[in-house]
Amino acid sequence: MHLSHEQWRLLDRVPEPQSELHLRRKARLVFTVAVFLTGLQGLLSWHTTQQAAEDSDGVAHTHEVSTLLEATLRHSLDAETGGRGFAETGSEPFLDPYVSGKLAVGQDLLALRLLVVDPEQAQRLNTLEGQSNTQVEAIKQIVDARERTGTIPTVAQFESGKQVMDAVRSTVEQMEAREKRLLVQRTQHSRAARRFTSSVIASGSILGVVFLLAAGIAISREIVVSARARAQVTALNADLEQRVEQRTAALETEAAERTKTETKLRASEEMFGMLLDGIRDYAV
Repeated sequence: MHLSHEQWRLLDRVPEPQSELHLRRKARLVFTVAVFLTGLQGLLSWHTTQQAAEDSDGVAHTHEVSTLLEATLRHSLDAETGGRGFAETGSEPFLDPYVSGKLAVGQDLLALRLLVVDPEQAQRLNTLEGQSNTQVEAIKQIVDARERTGTIPTVAQFESGKQVMDAVRSTVEQMEAREKRLLVQRTQHSRAARRFTSSVIASGSILGVVFLLAAGIAISREIVVSARARAQVTALNADLEQRVEQRTAALETEAAERTKTETKLRASEEMFGMLLDGIRDYAV
């Protein structure tokens, strides 16, 4: 009973397993949160990278559309200038820019149809196609009239062609202005996305470091508690072993004394028997 009380007294100093389990759960929770934040940061970085790539493609798309619009306007002017020059002078060299410009305008409009995705720009492109077709037809008429009759077109015909050309120029300018606004919007969106990415990476890194430090502290604390518990259990076992050894030695001593007493008792009994035998012989 003395050993049992001593054992319980020492065991009370060892932390309970429930506290260790609670500490281990905290460490796992902190690690889980750190891993989650790292994964979330990676996901946001990937999404932002994709968004930045899309914004970059949008900026390149805007520049490409603007370049095509400038080419369309330039080719329309070539066709207008060449056709008007031939109608006024009858000189064949003016037909070269007229023919090349007319073909180039059709190709430019087809390329714009494949590129334009903005609904507002698509409506303006429809208007531009109609105006370009009207312009080409008006120039074709004055060129054909010059070739057939050899006479210079009237001022009204030239004025009509100029009005159509002004309408084409106006539509192209509106489309270019719209593309500039889209470029500004996409550039701002790209910058905002980069700032958001930088903020997410910075905050995620800080939170990840904080949670990892907390996990490290919790694990270190668990290691210290476990080491302390093992040391106390080791000391308890050593104390119990020492007490067992002492008790065993005491029992061995008691057994030796008991054996010695029994030996003396047997010797006394033998002497007493011999004494009785001597008295019996003496009595006889």
